[in-house]
Amino acid sequence: MALIPYQKQPRTYDEQVDLLLRRGMVVGDRSRAVKALQRISYYRLSAYWYPFRQPADRFEPGTKFETALGLYEYDRRLRLAVLDAIERAEVHARTIITYEFAHNSGVFAHVDARNSARPSSLEREDLWWLRANADSGANASNPARSNAPMRFMVPLQMVRDTPWRARLLQSKRARPSVERPRAKVRSRCQRGAREEA
Repeated sequence: MALIPYQKQPRTYDEQVDLLLRRGMVVGDRSRAVKALQRISYYRLSAYWYPFRQPADRFEPGTKFETALGLYEYDRRLRLAVLDAIERAEVHARTIITYEFAHNSGVFAHVDARNSARPSSLEREDLWWLRANADSGANASNPARSNAPMRFMVPLQMVRDTPWRARLLQSKRARPSVERPRAKVRSRCQRGAREEA
């Protein structure tokens, strides 16, 4: 099926304001409207004036650019407030879960299949990578590592910390040679099958 060519050409910010005026929008302060379009973009703001549109690309009489801009600002502040509340609740919940889990099942409970509803979830790439690549041996400057029953495991309270985990995953991407054991086994099986053929 042939693609339909896109006919619309890009417009300058002033041309975008002119388009809104032609469609019946009231723009009280043209320079403010241009700055808003430069900062936010026509396409993003169009979602906030969409409820005021009528057929044939017209706006309801009396529709103001400032109204759409106010709706955008309200939505932005609401979104930030909700995200802030979610982040606080998430950190609090993770802290409680980590604290209770560590005190009831030990600081390495997260790698014990008996504590998992789905033991296969322990085969995730990040956990295999933690097992294979964390520093080995006791470290006097890190008591958590010194007391580790498995010298290369990371305690639960460190794993749950998102910035630390993000750094681990970045380091993992920097080491392309690290593979999951399952992938290694699969590779060996495929190699063996080729040799037998």
